[in-house]
Amino acid sequence: MATQQRPDDSAARLDAEHRALKEQTAALRREHERLHKEGGTIAEHREHIRRLREKIKDLESHVAKLKSLRKPGH
Repeated sequence: MATQQRPDDSAARLDAEHRALKEQTAALRREHERLHKEGGTIAEHREHIRRLREKIKDLESHVAKLKSLRKPGH
């Protein structure tokens, strides 16, 4: 049985997660721009793509959490 968290705790954690995801996404954008300008190796591009796919999954999970937080109050 899951323990229920106080809404303010959940909101604070989601806010912190949101800020972290925003920073991580910005870092990926900078990496993308660098690879675009400098070329980079095939391995670097593949690793970048892997990181992008992971971040997409993280963002989808974050959106699901936001939606579930919003549902009770509509």
